[in-house]
Amino acid sequence: MKKLSWPATRFRRVTANAVVLAMAFVAAAACDESTGPGAVTGVEIVVLPVGTPTTDLVRGTSLQLLAAPHDANDQFVDVPVTFTSSDPAKATVDADGTVTIGTGAAAGGDVTITATGGGASGTFDLNVQHPVATVTVTPPTSNIRQEGTVALDAALVDAVGATVTRTVTWTSSNAAVATVDASGVVAGVADGTVTITATADNTGDVPDISNTATVTVAGAPLVASVTVSGNSFGGNGQTIQMTHESNAASGTEITGTTATWSSSATSVATVDPATGLVTLVAEGTANIQATVDNGIGTNVQGSLTVRSAPVLVSGVGQPSGTIASGTSRYWALIVPAGGAGISVTTDDGTTGDGDLFLLVANTNPPTPAAGGFGTIPPILCGTPNGCFSGASGNAESMSRTGANALAAGTYPIAYHAWTNGTSFTEDVTGVTLTATITP
Repeated sequence: MKKLSWPATRFRRVTANAVVLAMAFVAAAACDESTGPGAVTGVEIVVLPVGTPTTDLVRGTSLQLLAAPHDANDQFVDVPVTFTSSDPAKATVDADGTVTIGTGAAAGGDVTITATGGGASGTFDLNVQHPVATVTVTPPTSNIRQEGTVALDAALVDAVGATVTRTVTWTSSNAAVATVDASGVVAGVADGTVTITATADNTGDVPDISNTATVTVAGAPLVASVTVSGNSFGGNGQTIQMTHESNAASGTEITGTTATWSSSATSVATVDPATGLVTLVAEGTANIQATVDNGIGTNVQGSLTVRSAPVLVSGVGQPSGTIASGTSRYWALIVPAGGAGISVTTDDGTTGDGDLFLLVANTNPPTPAAGGFGTIPPILCGTPNGCFSGASGNAESMSRTGANALAAGTYPIAYHAWTNGTSFTEDVTGVTLTATITP
């Protein structure tokens, strides 16, 4: 059996004369009695389309094929012909050679139609295309604020309404007003209106298909976060001025916002609700909170924890009370204008083992290692970080004088009851702290 194929490159050169020739083969059968069934050998079959030559078909369309059996002398041979498809899911063919392109979601790709008869066969190759016919962008119109976002979606369907999967390219008509990313998320930049275009990438010679949506940007960015700034430590009776900063989701500062201030513990610290001025009342901690309208009626809050501590008066001893192991008690050391040298001492007390800290850059002592504070790098009194005394027992002493004297300000003094966190804990009781300030 000899099988003739009809390559697409050859077929594209076929003219109407080829179809006429094939039809002539059919007409000759009525006049040539020698070509009855089985009367000849060496049959070849040519498969041709009826109408405009094409090998590219889209889903939901059809094509009429004609099989022309003939012998080596190009004489028509009257033999029964059967048509088959290499992939019926993409294209089916009936007994008369009518090819119907499938409409299922999987239809698309190459298909070979084979005509068989008289011990011979011929083929016709098709490319079933699945082009995008319509792009629908939703929502078609949107309104966002500067730095606001909206996610657009592009639905792609073919000529018969079946969903198509293709790469979609998103573009903005004016990136200075709004940008769009590869997923269709639009971000507002400045007030104005833009056209966002979604373009579906079709295959082959089929043109790309696109559609648009309109996005209007108007209004300043919404407040996404609030940061509270100010000193986080002071002595009882002192005041601290708090400030706030409002920021958009991108981190851009939003100016002109007004904060309403509040305190989580007014027995420790009060705050003027309009100005953010904090008054430290008594020993303890409180969260100072700033509440800002985000621009559309939703509150956004930020806070800062402040600690208020008893003031160490120069030369006046302060009782420690009882300090549970692993915790600290704080005092406020107020250095006057012009700076001063300082020294702080503790007596041995009645129980426990405490360590003494002057915290210049921090408001909490470092966490001790398993062997105690003595196993971590000491905070030397001659450094700008503070001072540390970790002698055995409760009797501690530290000082900063001369070139290491402290500048004016309020400094936390922490007395920490020692523990290694496992086998050894020491509550501190009955210790007296004495500070000396030497201008």
